[in-house]
Amino acid sequence: MKKNFIRLLSFAICLVMTLCFFDGCTSKKSETEETTTASSTLVDPKWIIGPTIEAESIEPLVRADYNENTRHYDIIYADCFKIKQNGKYGIIDYNGKVVISPKYDSITAIRNRDDFLAVTIDEDGERVQTYINYNDFSTEPAYKTYNSLRYEYLWVTAENRAVFIQNDGGDIYEEELKASLPESVRGVKDVDGKFVSDGTYGLYINGKNVMGMIYSGAGSFSNGMAAFKSNGVWGYIDSNGKTVIPFGYDAVKGYSTFGGDDTPYESYDGYVTVTKDGKFGIMTNEGKPVTELVFDGATPVVGGRAYVLKGGKWGLVSFGDSSYATSRTEATTVKPTEKTTEKTTEETTEETTEPETTAENENGGAGNYIVNTEGLRFRAEIGTDSDILAELSYGTELTVDRVVDGWGHTYYDGNEGWVSLDYLDEE
Repeated sequence: MKKNFIRLLSFAICLVMTLCFFDGCTSKKSETEETTTASSTLVDPKWIIGPTIEAESIEPLVRADYNENTRHYDIIYADCFKIKQNGKYGIIDYNGKVVISPKYDSITAIRNRDDFLAVTIDEDGERVQTYINYNDFSTEPAYKTYNSLRYEYLWVTAENRAVFIQNDGGDIYEEELKASLPESVRGVKDVDGKFVSDGTYGLYINGKNVMGMIYSGAGSFSNGMAAFKSNGVWGYIDSNGKTVIPFGYDAVKGYSTFGGDDTPYESYDGYVTVTKDGKFGIMTNEGKPVTELVFDGATPVVGGRAYVLKGGKWGLVSFGDSSYATSRTEATTVKPTEKTTEKTTEETTEETTEPETTAENENGGAGNYIVNTEGLRFRAEIGTDSDILAELSYGTELTVDRVVDGWGHTYYDGNEGWVSLDYLDEE
């Protein structure tokens, strides 16, 4: 009897251990599957232009277009960007070409239109305005005052009500208004008939303050979500008050749609560019990471593309171009003349064989390359008689997007040009 009891107890112990083993395996498998699912959104973005552009910064040109129907500012990022070199601003386009030379003290997008306004400060300290046409980037003197219309939703905490403030050329209009779209509201108190900020922010929709004034900062609503600040860090809240991107991120230094305190970038084009501890990464609107926080700088994603800073230089990456971006690219890209020119005796050190006349030569087609010689000439067009834009050092990384007659089309330091594929090695 005693032996049978011991055998039965041993069998029970073995059975429990076996079940625990399988349960552990199942849990481990489940955790692995969850980890795989969570990381499945991470991608290795395609480099359109490798990190070769030298600039102090590349920043978005953001428009806040006032919508009369909703009384809401629709946030729109232009598909070209500000580039800062030697302390001055210019414009770099969606393809990596500098279309406005950096010579202005500031450049801003004009509200409710596609164009831009550049400003320089002359020797007498006067503002000189230049109007930049978005379609062809032509310029002309600007004498009109732009960007005068703006509004803000305020929340009068003591009276538990929202106020709509509109500033039109210095004239301030105030009225009671129920926001038809989600708005971030700034808390104020009435001091001798004037509204003074009390340092709080909240979410206001359909005439109601959804959560109370519990935040210490707020950005603008775009694509149904906005950044809010709590306990010194930022997260993104949707129109239902749900946290889409958890709190833990920083503001982008020097960025704010309407000026004032720094805020994170707005949600745009299905993506959100976030930053933490000086590093930048990309997320989806749903809060899923697309890249790790691996870049030293980054713009918002526009048309599936973003400029990113890596290793001290800027490059252009793609997450999949949208149809809007593609049409804009085709409209603004100027294709160089496809021609071949025989070499002169002065340049035999650069080229030792005549370019082939096929669309792609033995060195391969589009892709990532490394310069294998010192002083390779980066030219404006195909051919050895074309203008020299720069001389590239040994080891320079280039991304070639198309090949014609043995020449590769690429971008370097914000310029568009061509190099001989005879002096490039594929990575």
